[in-house]
Amino acid sequence: MLKNPDDYASSWDWCVDHSTYHFDNKKEDKPGEWFTLLGRFEGAWDDEVKQAQGKPITWATRKFYGNDDNTLSPMLEQEENDLRNTGAPVDLELRCCVRYQCLSNINKNERVLWY
Repeated sequence: MLKNPDDYASSWDWCVDHSTYHFDNKKEDKPGEWFTLLGRFEGAWDDEVKQAQGKPITWATRKFYGNDDNTLSPMLEQEENDLRNTGAPVDLELRCCVRYQCLSNINKNERVLWY
């Protein structure tokens, strides 16, 4: 059962408490344990990257989970606290809204999902 996020000062701490991941930074994870290697992307995609870069956002102005409305993250306060604890400004500029359509001209037979 999920615990109340309001009981946490940190989004990170809430995620750790609700995860089965070990969070032991001394352990080296191997492929197949917690992740799968899909391959390596090589190429020169300067034009596609420029095209794919979205407008600048912050944690507060991003659209939570890709919703089309302006729903705020239910843990925005905790997320901003995590930023402050790492020395980052809460209005740190991010780039988002990269969608596969932006990259569809790489190869007409392939679609690249990039989040």
